[in-house]
Amino acid sequence: MKKRILFTAAALVCAANLTAQCLGVGSSTSSMSPEEMAAAAKAGVEYVEIGISGRGTVAEIREKALHAKRMADEAGLKVWSCHLPFSRKLDISVLNDSARMANLEFLTEMIAICGEVGPEKLVLHPSSEPIADGEREQRIRNSIASIGILRREAARIGAQLCIEDLPRTCLFRHEPPAFGGPAALRRGVRRPDCDRPCLGLRHGR
Repeated sequence: MKKRILFTAAALVCAANLTAQCLGVGSSTSSMSPEEMAAAAKAGVEYVEIGISGRGTVAEIREKALHAKRMADEAGLKVWSCHLPFSRKLDISVLNDSARMANLEFLTEMIAICGEVGPEKLVLHPSSEPIADGEREQRIRNSIASIGILRREAARIGAQLCIEDLPRTCLFRHEPPAFGGPAALRRGVRRPDCDRPCLGLRHGR
C-alpha cells in the first residue's frame, strides 16, 4: 500500500535530502476530544503530535500530556511527536545565562514527561522573537549551546530533537544554509547539533 505524506503542524524534513518523510497521515493536537480523535482516525489520520503545555505545575502539565496520550491510544492513533513548550520568557536563546539555564532545566523536565508519552520526535523552537540584529549572533550561539544540551536529554528518552524553522526574525530563519552564515561560521559559530530540521506548515511562507 502506498505510503502517504505525513502532514502535521511540524512536518519533518529529512536532513539528508530535504524531502518530506513518508510515514502516513497525521495531525497535531493536545486538546481534541475523544470523539474528534476517533473521527480523525476513521478519516484516515494515523499519527498525532501532542503539544506539551508550559502552563501550570509540572504535575498538571504531565497529567494533561498523559490524558492526551490515553485519548490517542483509545482512538488507535500513534503519538509520533511532541511539541515542547515555548514563549517569550521560555526561550533557549535568551542573553541572561541564569534565565537560559532555568529554561533548560524546565525543558528537561518537559522532555522527561514526553518520555512517558513515547514520541519518536520532539519539536523545539530555537528562539522566540523579535530579535534585534545586534543580539542575533550571540542569541544564535546561546541557542546552539542549548540545543546541544536538550538533544542529549531527547536521546535519553529515545527521541530525535527537531528544530522548527520559524518566520520573521526567529533564529536560523535567515541563516541558510549554514545557520549563521559563512561570516558567523568563520567567527566560530557552529551549526546546531540537532537530529532534524522541521517545518511548521502554517509558517511555510
